[in-house]
Amino acid sequence: MSLIKELRRRNVFRVGAAYLAGAWLLVQLIRELFPLFGVDDSVSRIVVIVLALGFIPALVISWVFEWTPKGIKRDAGEEYESPATKLQTRLFDRLIIVVLSLAVAFFAVHSFIIDPMRDAENLQNARVNSFGDKSVAILPCTDLSEHGDQQYFADGIAEELLNVLSRTPELRVPARTSAFSFRDGNATINEIAERLNVAHVLECSVRRTGQQLRITAQLIEAVTDTRMWTQSYDREMGDLFAIQDDIAGQVVDRLEVTILGARPHVDQTTPEIFELSALANFILDDRKFEQKQERLEEIRERLEQAIVDDPDYFPIRDQLSRVYVQLIFGSPADRQELDTLRDELNLTTYERFPNKPEAIALYMGWRLQYGFYEEAAPEIQRAHELDPDNLRTLRSTAYAALTLHRPLLAVEIQEYVVSRDPVCAECRNSLISAYVAAEEYKKARSLYEESTALGLTLGFQGRGHYARTLLALGDFEGALEAFQVFEEQTGFLPLGSGVAKFFLGRKDEYEKDLAHMKETLGEIHPLIATFYVETDQLDLAFEIFDKMTQFDRDFFDHLPYFRKLHQDPRWQEVAERAGIWRDPGDEIVFEISVPEIRDQSKL
Repeated sequence: MSLIKELRRRNVFRVGAAYLAGAWLLVQLIRELFPLFGVDDSVSRIVVIVLALGFIPALVISWVFEWTPKGIKRDAGEEYESPATKLQTRLFDRLIIVVLSLAVAFFAVHSFIIDPMRDAENLQNARVNSFGDKSVAILPCTDLSEHGDQQYFADGIAEELLNVLSRTPELRVPARTSAFSFRDGNATINEIAERLNVAHVLECSVRRTGQQLRITAQLIEAVTDTRMWTQSYDREMGDLFAIQDDIAGQVVDRLEVTILGARPHVDQTTPEIFELSALANFILDDRKFEQKQERLEEIRERLEQAIVDDPDYFPIRDQLSRVYVQLIFGSPADRQELDTLRDELNLTTYERFPNKPEAIALYMGWRLQYGFYEEAAPEIQRAHELDPDNLRTLRSTAYAALTLHRPLLAVEIQEYVVSRDPVCAECRNSLISAYVAAEEYKKARSLYEESTALGLTLGFQGRGHYARTLLALGDFEGALEAFQVFEEQTGFLPLGSGVAKFFLGRKDEYEKDLAHMKETLGEIHPLIATFYVETDQLDLAFEIFDKMTQFDRDFFDHLPYFRKLHQDPRWQEVAERAGIWRDPGDEIVFEISVPEIRDQSKL
């Protein structure tokens, strides 16, 4: 008898077919049922492996044994046409028909009922993660003016739309940094929505000729790439705020947002001051702006006059405060005067807008930096309670948490901020800083590397945090390389690279770096003490502390590697002389409820 005939007689082919069909059906059932009972995916993989490994043994068993009316017995070598062989063949044929029928039925149900239901559920879940359908990204308006010189004005219109819609608690609106990052990009509407975790996108264009405006806006559902609403407005500049209010109202109505309380409206001022505000933002944000210091000086004078003309328009106060800060960095010689002007402005803004979260954060953020913890912390908490989802206030709240030695709270806040503003490089830097303060170094490294992979520029601040993270993780070679790049970019002294060389055992090199720092700073300086602290030479560090007469309390408060000093009995005396709180968080009530992150994948 040939091998093929023998395989057929012993039903090896039928057993193989029945086994494969049954295994496929079992895998499909497991795929559907195991998640319902919370069974881990690893169990499913084990079942698949066992089934695959069992295929050959099943064929071997079918060769050696036969299925008879009296049960399973060793094959007796019956002829192919014998009654026993025919009975066995009919049994396997029926089994194969049953299994295949079940498999076909399951395939039909799965393809035409379960899959469409799951797709609909996934779509619904995607919307739920994005505040349901109540989410929209406001993209920067396109400048269609004849000379293409009105981009700052177009940006101002889009930003005001974003601001007013952001004040609708029931609507999720990604922050300006992330939304405006898609300017001049090639991303599709669906890609933008997925990246920003929204269900809708608002596009607009602006054409300006003198005092005549043509503004076109369209609301798009991202999943289907369908226009839900579009409208063009041909008006004069005097109608600008009414146009913005109408566009915002149309978005709210089309998304069927149920607003609890009064509907927010665009902040009112004159068209001239609005245009100045838009130009100020454009100058402040454009890092490549030529002769920026000159433009800042010019815009400073105009903003100061605008505050006299309209003292109740908050944006120009906020922008003037930012102008003072940038001028301080560009004109160190004028720092004292500019510091005074900024502080006076922030105080008068706080007094004029005592219940505006942004005004509270603007003033109390600086008070916190100056060490007025008892005054600033409760007010920052109040600002958060006035608008818990306000990203500007949340960032001030995170800074307060760090200052009050509550790094885990700062991490929680900054993780939420990054989930809401995922393309904001400054927000990611702040989260990395919080991770470092909380000593969550692996998370800090992962976020930095993820951010650079996305093409975000975290600058020298991010590079410094990354270098310190590698140092803490024991990657001294990587830390040295990162510190050297950081020090070259900033012109900073070789503190970090010197510490890395110390742990790499490069004695001659780190001693040379330390000598250079002493020559530049003097023997008694907190940075020299820092070197000794970071290299675990605490006796030498305390020798410097004992000789120091002036201390910068912030210098010690925010550096996690100084915590090892707190266990030393000598630290208490240093802390008292310096006026440094060992744990200000224990002395001040600071209770913050952080909004829930709707989609963890956006971190």
